[in-house]
Amino acid sequence: MSLSSAFVSDESDRTDTTSIELIDCPNPCIHHPISHKAPDGLDFPHLNSLKEFVADFADGIKNVFPRRTRNYDRAHALFISWDDDDLDTEGEIVDLEALLKEHFRFTAEAKDFTTSHFKIPSKEYCFQLLEGELVFRRNLYALEESDLLIIYYGGHGKLDKQGHAIWYAFQGPSNAKGGQNPASLDWTRLQGTISQCDGNILLILDSCYATTIGGFHSEWKGIKELLAASGKHDRTTGVSSNSFTRAIIRELKQLQ
Repeated sequence: MSLSSAFVSDESDRTDTTSIELIDCPNPCIHHPISHKAPDGLDFPHLNSLKEFVADFADGIKNVFPRRTRNYDRAHALFISWDDDDLDTEGEIVDLEALLKEHFRFTAEAKDFTTSHFKIPSKEYCFQLLEGELVFRRNLYALEESDLLIIYYGGHGKLDKQGHAIWYAFQGPSNAKGGQNPASLDWTRLQGTISQCDGNILLILDSCYATTIGGFHSEWKGIKELLAASGKHDRTTGVSSNSFTRAIIRELKQLQ
């Protein structure tokens, strides 16, 4: 089992989350223009220098996407977002998927290197729908040690009182259509769906509190890697030219 996170320090990873109270994104939401409540990622004290951060981040990208050779016989990139939210992540996902297709020979129709985009329906049974999608992709693309399943999530994230990672569609009822409580699901529970496959899994999580959201357990099989936009107690800069996903896109382009 392997875990890497370009944005997160060891100190942040050691923090116990069992006593954390429910944390909601601030108002204005962290995913919208930066305010005093939402510092830029480079303001966090665990990022000692921009040079060090860029070097660590680039190394993590290169491990998964080598320049000249393929490390895997088969790979699938599953992009996950909400079908209705207040973040407008569609543009970033489209650009990242297009980059994989153009420079790394991923296509939607190919046999061995493919992509798909699953938009979580903002409904009460969203957990079961995403669980079914993960099981389907796991069984197709992560059965062998030479396989790679990339799972990308772009959206809201928070911790509940039990320290579980919660994904949700809207910042609050005021942002959701009809003023209803926003759809949400427990990603900590869903991780068990992919934990026992022999294949390799890369989680790319662009959300608040992403390290806890992507935490791996000792019983997981295969090699599991994490590229996280934030630490256990950190929020992200959101959808912008300086977002985590945009940083990934820039680094991947540099590999060409």
